[in-house]
Amino acid sequence: MKLIVKECPWSIGKRPINYYRKLIKIPNVMLAYSRLKSKEIISDAKIVTIIAGCIYIEALMLKKPVAALVRIPFQLLLIMLCICLENINQSISLYLK
Repeated sequence: MKLIVKECPWSIGKRPINYYRKLIKIPNVMLAYSRLKSKEIISDAKIVTIIAGCIYIEALMLKKPVAALVRIPFQLLLIMLCICLENINQSISLYLK
């Protein structure tokens, strides 16, 4: 499984370039073009994982499972809350079954 990271358009230029260089060196991590429509990424996703923002609403509208790494304002039954990152792989695998 690959992790596709898409930077929020409003955050462009706020992180040092080394942040992105380190990110793309991580195995199975890809950096998406920031102007790429979220729907294009979500439609091919098996699961959408969020740490901020409201992309989870788009994912739910496209009937994709969502894993939140933080508590979100409108916790829904369709969203798995994964605060413990030590067992995130196992949690996601169980969630996708």
